[in-house]
Amino acid sequence: MCFCHRHGVSTSQYPLQNLDLELSARAFYFRQYLKAVPPILYELEKKISYDQYFLFDIDVPWVADGLRDLGKLRREIFEVFKLELKTRLIDFTFVTGDWVTREFIVKNKLAELFEIQT
Repeated sequence: MCFCHRHGVSTSQYPLQNLDLELSARAFYFRQYLKAVPPILYELEKKISYDQYFLFDIDVPWVADGLRDLGKLRREIFEVFKLELKTRLIDFTFVTGDWVTREFIVKNKLAELFEIQT
């Protein structure tokens, strides 16, 4: 899952933050590794919102890179993230397909978000 947050384009050197872990995703990993979720995550969740959420399908090959170690749980993790978004009534863009198709989907959504002609 990936999401983005816009800052005022005219006032920020970096108008877009691309963040790869939303709070519910962080909660999943806390439960997975530490068996507990810090209460502050739930408090922050009430205060933080994002402009766009992307949910990436698992239809491309897994790349074991030493950082991501849960390849065997890939389907389960995807389903948890999808359920979190749907349960919380969060609109998201589903990103699927080969790498070129994925890039096209994301670029078009960002262009729409920033009202850019493509």
